[in-house]
Amino acid sequence: MTSGPLSTQSIVYEGGFRLPDESMEHGWLWSGEALTFNPSGNGGKGSLFGTGHNHLTQVSEITIPTPVKSKSVSSLPYAETLQPFTEIRGGLFGDRYFEIPRVGLEVVNNKLYFVGAIICRTTVIRQAMVMCPLTYQH
Repeated sequence: MTSGPLSTQSIVYEGGFRLPDESMEHGWLWSGEALTFNPSGNGGKGSLFGTGHNHLTQVSEITIPTPVKSKSVSSLPYAETLQPFTEIRGGLFGDRYFEIPRVGLEVVNNKLYFVGAIICRTTVIRQAMVMCPLTYQH
C-alpha cells in the first residue's frame, strides 16, 4: 500500500454487511454522522463505533462481520451490538438540540474521542470535545 491521497482506483468492493436491526429513535436507522474503527475492539478482531440520530448523537459499538458480495441485501450478515447506544457527551449539548450538530469520532491510544459543534446557519453555537474509555457502558 502506498501513502498519499485516496483515489477511486485504489478502492475495491469487498462486500457488505447490515447494521444491527434496532428500531429505537436514536439507533442505526438514523445514523450517518460519525463512524470510526477500533482496532482493539471485539477481542482484537476490530469493531466500529458510530453515532445514531443526529439530534441525540449517542454512540454504539458493533462487530464487523465478514463482508458478503451479494445483489440481495437480505443475504448480507448483520453486525452485532457490543455496546448499545449511550450518551457519552456528558450533557454538553443538552438533552436535545434541534439544530444539526456536526460530530466526529476517533479512537486514539485506546480512548474514544467525540468532537462536536452545533451550528446555526454559519455561526457556531456550541462546541465540545469528550474523551472516554473504550468501554463506556454504565
